[in-house]
Amino acid sequence: MKTDIEIEHLHKEKSAQSSSILKSKNGARWINYDIIAGATALSLGFLLSPYETVQNIKPGFYAMILLYGIVLATVCRLCELPRPGYDFHISRYDILSSGILAVLFALLTFFFLALLMAYPLKGRYIIINSGFISYILVCLPRIILTEVSNRTPMKLGLWGTNQLTELFLKRFGESDYFKVEGLLDSSPSEDTRLKYKLNEIDSENTKSIDCVIICSNTSPTVEQTHFLMTLPMYGVEVLNKGAFIEKYFRVISLDYLNVHWMASFPTLTNDSTSLFMKRTVDIICSICLISLTLPFLPLVALAIKLDSNGDVFYSQLRVGRYNKNFKIYKFRTMVKDAEKNGVQWATTNDLRITRLGQFLRRSRIDELPQLWNVLKGEMSMVGPRPERPEFEQELIPQLPLYERRHLIPPGITGWAQIRYRYAASFDDTRKKLEHDLYYIKHMSFVFDLKIIMKTIIMVMKGSR
Repeated sequence: MKTDIEIEHLHKEKSAQSSSILKSKNGARWINYDIIAGATALSLGFLLSPYETVQNIKPGFYAMILLYGIVLATVCRLCELPRPGYDFHISRYDILSSGILAVLFALLTFFFLALLMAYPLKGRYIIINSGFISYILVCLPRIILTEVSNRTPMKLGLWGTNQLTELFLKRFGESDYFKVEGLLDSSPSEDTRLKYKLNEIDSENTKSIDCVIICSNTSPTVEQTHFLMTLPMYGVEVLNKGAFIEKYFRVISLDYLNVHWMASFPTLTNDSTSLFMKRTVDIICSICLISLTLPFLPLVALAIKLDSNGDVFYSQLRVGRYNKNFKIYKFRTMVKDAEKNGVQWATTNDLRITRLGQFLRRSRIDELPQLWNVLKGEMSMVGPRPERPEFEQELIPQLPLYERRHLIPPGITGWAQIRYRYAASFDDTRKKLEHDLYYIKHMSFVFDLKIIMKTIIMVMKGSR
């Protein structure tokens, strides 16, 4: 009968073997898989079409299915489709949303190339079949492997023995996704959790650690720096506290800000290409949504008038990009004179919200008039929610980097909106700021599309 130590050793060995199977240099195995998945999807899409048969295959068809496979694999990387074995703690939403974007862009790109090459490959059945099969083939294995890999927690080693280390031990000690294996330090310690010493780290025992988090505030010595820089050679990731939180929790933690963090990325959002694409998406989305919803707006206005006394629309002064104030427009969801006792936070179960207002807020219908703000350029479809000047006067002195939210246009939806609940207090605002800072740093065209898709799902579910 195996002892607990032997069982734990076998579990770790099995986990390491399963992880190594998924990994390869530069992710080549996932690239090859996506190429095969794309080629298979287009082949089946062609054969399942009621208007195509094997006899209809034209010369060069096999080259075209290979081309689609290459396009799909390339777009999967560009859309950051998660890869089990490389990306930790992947959610089904990450896979499904990235998969939709990847397949749509791959189909558009491929059929555009086929048109340029004058290859007679067309038909709605081929497009629909190929797209559906592609989506299943790129997403289903990732979901299955993610479910398996997520059961194995990420093994952490903490560098430094001080109060910050204790905070991390407390934070991750009971997590299902992380397991603190021990402390790493060059100095002797009587702590029973100190599992590894500096001179004991080599290619064998680092298999029990996935990531080392630098918790010490003091600069490492030359010897320690050399040691830490050697760890990646053994497959061990090395991150400081803030970088670890940013990568695996996808927020910028206000608890671990320092000068080195500020210097790690540009402080100005001056990427003209990203901003141009963002503005293009804003114009297209706002025009389309205004056109689609315009016939229903009179019905919403009538319902508001019948439900409670007061105006149909409600306007407020909000702070926009570069601290410029603008008027935001919404359908009224609260009773008349809701702020007769002064400005106050809106809470989840706010008694001032009308019966119809609850529905309008859950469905985001109350924010449809803000599409006019988007069209005017005062807002964007995606970005930090604009706050009232009265609240900002209180928040700015208390929250470091709060004004960085004003580097980009505020949005109707955003990373903070889909990841965190309605801000009803100072603590909620702090948490949402950490998400906003992450979005500002990682803002991209693909990131915006993912947030928009997640917002659509939330609206359909009636969550806010």
